[in-house]
Amino acid sequence: MPSVSCYVMKMPSVPMPQTISASNRHAIPAIGDSEVHKNEFPLTLKESALKHLISGLFVLYAMSLASSMAGMEIFGSILSFAGLVAAISGRVPLRRSGVEWVLLLFSVVVFIGACLAADLPLKLRIDVAGQLRWILLLYALTMFFTQFADWQKRFVDLLLALYVIVAVYGIYQAFTGDLFFGILSPVGADTYAGHTFFRARGFFSNTMSYSYCLGQCLAMAFGFFLCSLKSKSPDKKNLAFFVAMAIGLVFTFTRGAWVGTGVALLAMSFLYNWRVGLWALAAVVAVVGVAAFASPAVHERLITISQSTPDQSVAQRYDLWRANWEMFKDHPWFGIGYGYNYYFTPEYNLRIFGHPAFVAQAHNNFLQVIAGCGIIGFFCWLYFCGYFIWLSARTFWQNRHKDSWLAGISLAVFGAQIFFHVGGLTQSTFFDAKPLYILLCEWAVLIAAIGSQNLRMIGAQNK
Repeated sequence: MPSVSCYVMKMPSVPMPQTISASNRHAIPAIGDSEVHKNEFPLTLKESALKHLISGLFVLYAMSLASSMAGMEIFGSILSFAGLVAAISGRVPLRRSGVEWVLLLFSVVVFIGACLAADLPLKLRIDVAGQLRWILLLYALTMFFTQFADWQKRFVDLLLALYVIVAVYGIYQAFTGDLFFGILSPVGADTYAGHTFFRARGFFSNTMSYSYCLGQCLAMAFGFFLCSLKSKSPDKKNLAFFVAMAIGLVFTFTRGAWVGTGVALLAMSFLYNWRVGLWALAAVVAVVGVAAFASPAVHERLITISQSTPDQSVAQRYDLWRANWEMFKDHPWFGIGYGYNYYFTPEYNLRIFGHPAFVAQAHNNFLQVIAGCGIIGFFCWLYFCGYFIWLSARTFWQNRHKDSWLAGISLAVFGAQIFFHVGGLTQSTFFDAKPLYILLCEWAVLIAAIGSQNLRMIGAQNK
């Protein structure tokens, strides 16, 4: 069996995130990077106030990622605006991601598609600019995680801890249907194998959104634990986090998230070590077998994944996939309108099925992008998503023998992305702001962590 290095080292050369030279390192210090700047750059009163302000925003943003879409938009917008002002003023260096030109081309294609979408209302065509606000947020988060380097690990630890709390509450929710202790409307009940359960959705209004946020955090916790196995004291905290969130994910009864979790755990394990990968494969098979045997409800949900006669949910996805494929065939170059596939779904349903059928997003990231942006935008999207998967895998591989934060975060982000994109085969996770915003945090922390390592290397060379 070929080693993992065969697959990692043969990948095409892609530019790494921009490093900071020794000359401009002295011009703009990274506030909070204690290993390099603690004694060399004492904070002024203004810098200290700024650090506390950004720290507060990080805390509020992490809390909103686990509980509130409105909070995500509010604090994400504040961070984006602050990042834009800081970049224009030159107070904070703009950290390059390595895919700037691809993101620019993607944006141009999206705007061209919006202009050409004659059947799309003018308001929606203008709103396309808002659909791309995630790019600004990505760079703002990257800038601040670079400048306030000590918040890279703090933010991730806080986010995982918050999702453990939400997962525990979700388990309670699955048996009671209670949403926020009776303050909000109760969760609707579903019956599986004659047993009534309430599909946990945390503090969100949708189980799917919660599932694909929780699954990313679960994968990250497992990645940190896995990376600690080579140390004398394995990371018991993240192991406990992983177990709690895994149980919480079971009670979402979201099949795509279950499959995505299994694939992500195996991908991380085999990347770490092929022997660990084999143990993980045996563990996944055993856990799935025991869960299916012990719980008729879980067994029923697993069986519906592969049965020849699809249930209603799967059948609706088939219809959506067919409709979106027809959209792509009619608009192959620039698509029907980024993120607005659902607007044309009734029209295509009538044409294909003779009735409005089920109206929603494509329930598949790949079809959603290719129908909405056309073939050019689709390849841009594949490139930058694939780039970040490659970057995380490559960074882990280069640091796999080190007991370091960079090794842990790169493996964790690798697994979270695998989960996100496997789940994206049956759910439009990239077009659901809640899981997308968590993905952006993963990308931003990864880029910033690589930059922080470069700073430490420069600092060591200058001493």
